[in-house]
Amino acid sequence: MAAGNTESREAPLLDWRAEFQDSTLEALYRRTMLAQDARQLMLALCAISGIFFIFSLADLALLGFNGEFLALLAIRAFVALSCLSLALAVKLQPALVHQSLPVNLAYFVGISGLLLTIPLHPGTGGLHIATMVVACTTLYLLMPSRLPWILAWNAYLVLALPSRSVTGPIYRLPCSPAACYCSASPTCWAG
Repeated sequence: MAAGNTESREAPLLDWRAEFQDSTLEALYRRTMLAQDARQLMLALCAISGIFFIFSLADLALLGFNGEFLALLAIRAFVALSCLSLALAVKLQPALVHQSLPVNLAYFVGISGLLLTIPLHPGTGGLHIATMVVACTTLYLLMPSRLPWILAWNAYLVLALPSRSVTGPIYRLPCSPAACYCSASPTCWAG
């Protein structure tokens, strides 16, 4: 039974994308949620920036001040500054939050940045999975996005993570990528 239905005979209000089937109602809902979605996206982008900069401190502690650290710092700084730029743009134009290009560009930069750091980071496979879970939880739970896009970005991450290395897989997952991601994701623990 769809949300809001009190009778099993009623047509469902939401489609598979978790959007209202009535386009007028969906447009009204989006207009109503615009300010909240813009505020949520700005906070999420600032949190993502902070997380990327905090990981730079761990990189410095593990690697010391060398070329690998500088490469990791450059990647993390690019992602963080990209997120902060989008946060500023959304503050100036809140309607950007409901356009797919800016939000999906943030997803692309964030996930790709994570994937690019894996070959440079000395940690084990477990550390990389933990890093992905923290960052992706921030991306998926805090950034307002449409369900089909979230599924596409999740597929990108699941397909790219096991093979992300210059010389081949950095580690072998003990299960399929989807099962490992799902078992490590807090959203799978809930139900």
